[in-house]
Amino acid sequence: METQRVNWKIVAAVVGLTFGPIMVMAVGRWFMGELSATYREVFQRVQQGVREETIVVGASDETSATYSLLDGWNLISFPFEPSEFDSAAGLVGHVAASGGYITTVSGWEGDQWRTFSQRGAEQFGDDFEIKPYTAYFVRSNVEIEWEVVGKKVAPPMTTLAVGWNGVGFSQATLTARLVIDGLNEDVVESGTSRHPVERVTEIDRWESGFWDPFVKRIYSAEDIQEYGTNFPIETNRGYLIKAEEEVELSL
Repeated sequence: METQRVNWKIVAAVVGLTFGPIMVMAVGRWFMGELSATYREVFQRVQQGVREETIVVGASDETSATYSLLDGWNLISFPFEPSEFDSAAGLVGHVAASGGYITTVSGWEGDQWRTFSQRGAEQFGDDFEIKPYTAYFVRSNVEIEWEVVGKKVAPPMTTLAVGWNGVGFSQATLTARLVIDGLNEDVVESGTSRHPVERVTEIDRWESGFWDPFVKRIYSAEDIQEYGTNFPIETNRGYLIKAEEEVELSL
């Protein structure tokens, strides 16, 4: 049995920051003033898990999630450790036992996709481990509601490498903009201008067969530009983040 106490002021602040224009040109000096200070503080509290809530876990730490797999590619992640499979081959078998049909599982490693495929008894590629808070592409051949049971695990601190990184998140109170701004929170001074450090420039989700990117570029204090939709972060979906330098991220 679980009980939790949530500080709704923090939740309301995050929700309030979620909405904004799809494209913002020349935002400039976003970090100046009381509102911007509150903005960064909210991200830090949420991203670091310092929300004012208490969770008491009873006799079981088991949890579950239901994945609405479309016919085609789906980019997913597991915000827990799956109990009934721990590999790509095991994932394919578990979906089959649930009435679905997946032929391919891919995970981003380094600078390329690592892929395992199975059609009938034939297997192609190397089987690999399925980890929590990691993005995986799965190729489903039917639409299916797929339930996965797992064990709760603490979200890790991970180092984003230069280039693309496939991740999942533990908190559904974030948005694409909050993720980027939190990773770019340090301020650099150049003469009389001050602006955030550009460590991360893009976060992408896979939406109905197409990439849906959110981009934020910091050219100068007066020229900060955003492109794309500031979409909400969902805990059972995978995301690709583009880093310009190594940076620590708490999932």
